Amino acid sequence: MSSKINRLLKKWPKGTVALQSWLSEQGVTRQLAHEYRSSSWLTRVGHGANVRANDNVDWKGAVFALQKHANLPIWPGGQTALSLQGYAHYLPFQRETVFLFAAPRTRLPAWVKQHDWGVQLRFRPMNLFTVGDSNQVNQIDLAAAKFGDFNISISSLERATFELLYLVSDRSSFSNAADVIEGLVNLRPAVMEAYLNVCKSVKVTRLLLFLADHYQHVWLEKINRDCANLGSGKRQIVKDGILDKKYQITVPHEFQHGPR
Repeated sequence: MSSKINRLLKKWPKGTVALQSWLSEQGVTRQLAHEYRSSSWLTRVGHGANVRANDNVDWKGAVFALQKHANLPIWPGGQTALSLQGYAHYLPFQRETVFLFAAPRTRLPAWVKQHDWGVQLRFRPMNLFTVGDSNQVNQIDLAAAKFGDFNISISSLERATFELLYLVSDRSSFSNAADVIEGLVNLRPAVMEAYLNVCKSVKVTRLLLFLADHYQHVWLEKINRDCANLGSGKRQIVKDGILDKKYQITVPHEFQHGPR
């Protein structure tokens, strides 16, 4: 048994969850996995999900299994993806919230939901973009993020920006998004234009253009705004805000006087 478990551990990146589907591909049956757990080689974290005994596995190791073993269209996005790329920092006294996005009708497996990963998970299947024939932007535009012995796919900065704005629902989330977007000075204009061309949310489109205008980002000047779907009528972004006449959205009063 020792030689087989050793071969398994060599293929198994530290810090990750291994699903039974992957273990079976390595020749480890459910019965054998049970024996490994009884021998303290493995620890069960949920139905069909295992970690190495005494290994430190967090939510990123769970996402690894979702992407690599289950082949599910689930990825860290929005504020989480921006934070992993050096933007959108969390306050140390707050419990971190991890935003996982997914393709429409995707379900988060029970073993992920029921285990305590030390963070608050927010799972959002979404249909924010129209999938057309454009080759400028994929249905899921992802970047690689490395953690120790393994990689996971996360939203690119451009996609994460749209996802961040998608979740804006009140004054607090508006202010947080504005703080993040203020620092996003190097977004790729061609990619942002491609996303604007397929973004289905009028709220997200208007809010993106408003904040980019507010902070006078240079990349906005290189975008053809005619491709954006601005819809018609007014949109309330925050309650008791002030109406921005250009984009017809209500924003916090402190944003009425132009860039800070």
